[in-house]
Amino acid sequence: MSLYANAVWAERQAKIARDNADHEAGIAALRDENKRLRYHLTELGKVADRAGLVLATIGAENSDEAEQIQQIIDGISTWAAPAILGNVKGPNAKVSGGGTPSAGLPG
Repeated sequence: MSLYANAVWAERQAKIARDNADHEAGIAALRDENKRLRYHLTELGKVADRAGLVLATIGAENSDEAEQIQQIIDGISTWAAPAILGNVKGPNAKVSGGGTPSAGLPG
């Protein structure tokens, strides 16, 4: 292989290595953001669960209000428990968990 061909090959390899490093850094940042968001979702799920318990104690003045309160409680129970357990998944998600203080996130 000629000196020029070796130089071109080395330059291409260096560019590939830089691109891979950039992609790995981006992936690591996305994983960190995912953990942070899952942690906050877990905390919000806990607050929503407590709010649902409070709503359950409210006496409704009429049947429409009672139905609305029950819809809110049902909506909270649909997502709060999975959020607290770290099992919330989007339509294309393959990751579960990771939203806990033991993951090194602030409490």
